[in-house]
Amino acid sequence: MKGQINFEFILSVVVFISIMSFITLQIINSVSAMRSELEVEDMKSSAYQISNLVMFDMGWPDNWNPDNVQRLGLSSGFYSLDASKVSSLSQICESEGGYRKFLSLIGLEISKDVYLNISTSAGETVVLCSPRVESQIRTRVETVRTSSLDGDIVKVIVRVIQ
Repeated sequence: MKGQINFEFILSVVVFISIMSFITLQIINSVSAMRSELEVEDMKSSAYQISNLVMFDMGWPDNWNPDNVQRLGLSSGFYSLDASKVSSLSQICESEGGYRKFLSLIGLEISKDVYLNISTSAGETVVLCSPRVESQIRTRVETVRTSSLDGDIVKVIVRVIQ
């Protein structure tokens, strides 16, 4: 009986290897799906944080302008935007290198792009900060909020693009 392998032993080894392979493949597939879901949730969090920063923070210094701004914030009260800060942000975004300055002021990592659009209820754009070329194939998440600017309702759109 030396050197002989039982048929049941071979069958049990094949079944064991098959089950372990199946479980391993399922784990690998679910980890990649969870990773992409995690990236989307991270982008949603970033978009919401940026919209909070824009709408509820006064920035630093309190009466900042394009030359002395250290932290971005457009708030002049609860759900109310300061017109001079909105104008200053518009100047920053329209200047050469303004988009990079905008990204540094909101403290976002370079691997993500941010699109910020503040527009009136009539559809007129007040502020537009965006990359020169906006990718259509990269993952994107958008947060839309409303606020007040000089008595007019404005829509604040923050889009984070991976």
